[in-house]
Amino acid sequence: MPPTRICVFQVIAHIGVRQAAERSRLAACAPQIRIFGRGNGIIAMSTSAGQRSGVALPIALMIGGAKIYFIVFGILTIAGGVLGYVKAGSMASIIAGSISGVLLLLAAWLMPEHQAAGLILALIVSLLLAGQFIPKFFRTFKVMPAGLMSALSAIGIIVAIAAWLRK
Repeated sequence: MPPTRICVFQVIAHIGVRQAAERSRLAACAPQIRIFGRGNGIIAMSTSAGQRSGVALPIALMIGGAKIYFIVFGILTIAGGVLGYVKAGSMASIIAGSISGVLLLLAAWLMPEHQAAGLILALIVSLLLAGQFIPKFFRTFKVMPAGLMSALSAIGIIVAIAAWLRK
């Protein structure tokens, strides 16, 4: 690994350091690196020897995005269960929506310290919800609730797998 790359990985490994300090340390390591700001982290492109290689966003940002998604997904799932009970009197909707939503919120809560457990739980719940709502959507073509839950579940599967691969 060329010295430029080692320097890039060293800087990005220090996620707790302020972004300005990261930028100056990265610039001091090798002037041939271009730096692009992204939230709490950085993306660095090495242009040494005429080649470009990107360094992905810090893992904490990917897990943070997944955590936010599963919090929103969990709240929407609980709200959907309550809405199903209010509109149709469906006790199954409120029970399933509450259990699924609480499990998604639990998965999001687990993610910072126990990433694997949180991502696995979120993936399993997303797969189960997709298994329930995607076939129902293709039978009825109703956007609410089957279409919305199908889309949210499919996105949940993608987010969980993407976060797992970045882990």
